[in-house]
Amino acid sequence: MTKFGIIRDFFILLPSLILRKKIFLHLHGSTIIATYNSSGIYRLFFKLIFRSKTQFIALGKKHQEHLTSSLKFLENRIQYINNTIIEHEETTEIKHKGEKLKLLYISNLHSKKGILELLEVVKQSDNLELNIAGA
Repeated sequence: MTKFGIIRDFFILLPSLILRKKIFLHLHGSTIIATYNSSGIYRLFFKLIFRSKTQFIALGKKHQEHLTSSLKFLENRIQYINNTIIEHEETTEIKHKGEKLKLLYISNLHSKKGILELLEVVKQSDNLELNIAGA
């Protein structure tokens, strides 16, 4: 989160904050720590966001640990999702117990991010359930 991004995101989130809706924020990078520590105005934005039902998502356990060690108020409000897909040289079939394989896509909804290819694969399969979080 850049300094400008925090202000922009605050105003995007404002209707949800006013209506006390649950919000999930994806934190990436560590600039949030420096930004929080840099100015009282940014700490005010954070406090307003953190008073809500906001939950946070980090990309990986190490990232979660790094954020919570520096920003203690995140401790009970941040979960991590691994940010990797293990690629194999050989394509193997995924075995499942009759349930759909659940996929979570967290990114910008932009063709450069591969969303169109992912939608095509999901459309062709009866065994996949896709959840999308992005803008």
